[in-house]
Amino acid sequence: MSGQRLGLGLGLAALLLLLSPPPRAARMTLRTSPAECLVNEDVSLQCEIADLTGITLDKNHLGVLWSFTDDIFKYINGALFKLGKGVELLESSILKGNMSLLLKNVTMKQMGEYKCTVFVPPNEQATGTVRLEVLARPSVIVVSEETVEFGLGGEMTLDCQLNGFYPCEASAEWFQKMRQGEKKQLTDICISQRVIDTDGLCNMSIQVRLLPVKEDIGSTFECEAKHKTFKKPFSVEAHVTLKEAEIRISQGSVVASIVMSIIFTVAAIIFGIYAYMKYFYKVPPKISGIKIPARIVHRELAELMCHVSGFQPEAISIFWYLKNMKEGQNKLIGQYVKSQMQSLPFGGKKNKNPDSEIAIYENLHQWEVKTANVYKNKDGTFSLSSILCIFPDINEHNQAKIMCEVIHPSGKGVIKTLSLDVTGIPPKLDEIIQP
Repeated sequence: MSGQRLGLGLGLAALLLLLSPPPRAARMTLRTSPAECLVNEDVSLQCEIADLTGITLDKNHLGVLWSFTDDIFKYINGALFKLGKGVELLESSILKGNMSLLLKNVTMKQMGEYKCTVFVPPNEQATGTVRLEVLARPSVIVVSEETVEFGLGGEMTLDCQLNGFYPCEASAEWFQKMRQGEKKQLTDICISQRVIDTDGLCNMSIQVRLLPVKEDIGSTFECEAKHKTFKKPFSVEAHVTLKEAEIRISQGSVVASIVMSIIFTVAAIIFGIYAYMKYFYKVPPKISGIKIPARIVHRELAELMCHVSGFQPEAISIFWYLKNMKEGQNKLIGQYVKSQMQSLPFGGKKNKNPDSEIAIYENLHQWEVKTANVYKNKDGTFSLSSILCIFPDINEHNQAKIMCEVIHPSGKGVIKTLSLDVTGIPPKLDEIIQP
């Protein structure tokens, strides 16, 4: 009886062995997910065992490797190796199947793809990747004048600066809140190009220009910035006060006005003195006697000169006259006229030929008046020499009187006179020709 029972038990055991499923093969998979965080904050990179079949985690037979550009963390058979700064992974979590890596005080340079690899000797290995995106929230600064006066025609500029943000997609708008509660968007804006600094962070500026009027008193102005790191638009108000312009005269303006008045007065006095000395102060001329050559010959060129010096103003008239013994009256030979109006540099009509030398006496062929260049003396007065060129005829002009009359604004005319002593030409005798 007992033998039968033993045989029955062995048969049941064999049947159970035949009916039981075969043991499953060892299998391990990992679960990872992307991560993002703000710069200078901590973040956990997820890496967990999602499926572990036929394997038992034993710290003495387990390896974990985290790598970025280089290996940054290792766990080998119960030993922890931190190869990077600010990384942390607890052994207690590893044995529970959580290989997530903690990064502390994240920088922009740590953004990228991380690889998590788990080893279970002898042959089991699983790898997962985690993409880390590092964000930087912009600092929003509004720059404006504290007080803006309207009514002087000037415009007001408000500047909204977004600094140190990532990713670089960002925007900002300007709004004006009226005193009555109405809110309107300002459209006359200027957006600068984005500038990327050495840390990879972006910067930009949004300016708005407007010409304030009286109705804008009591309004407030605010900049609304939009970025991935803001759940809703971030607003910053400009601390600016609008008021009507006042007419003020500063102490500096008064001093400047006084100084300019003094300078103008002194300049006017100097100019007046200069104009008076140049155009109105009168110095009578000094006139020499008429200078003649040592010998005046019949029908040969002779130059008579009258030198006039030390006169002021420059305007002067010189007339040459001839008085024959037979005719008994003065006849004008020629003249030189320098008009005072021609000397004025700032006005008056100008004659095309202000220094005129005119021959009047038609019967005196080849007689003419020449005037040397007028020159200015060191004392500001003027001098000149008037020259009369004549071809005297002994029959008509011997003992005739030549007169030089000088007329100047400083006084009456002065006349210098001389008598011509014309020398004849002796005859030339040829030899007697015999027929």
